[in-house]
Amino acid sequence: MEGRAATLNVALSARRFELPDPKAQAIHWQPGDAVWFGEGSARRQGLVRRVNRKTCTVDGTGKQRGTRYRVPFALLRRLGD
Repeated sequence: MEGRAATLNVALSARRFELPDPKAQAIHWQPGDAVWFGEGSARRQGLVRRVNRKTCTVDGTGKQRGTRYRVPFALLRRLGD
């Protein structure tokens, strides 16, 4: 990979990339939390129903009422933020 990056004149960081720990992210969410995810016309909102290992199960509210989503922690935002 470094050879190709050098050929394309792309600088690579020497710092190792750390993936977020799902357990550490899971503690930020509780069933009943009001959340939103998505952008623009694809923005959805709902209530956390269940906190899974890598995702939250979210019950849609408003126009999305009756729809259930499995949303990765990284895409969730608290309603009002």
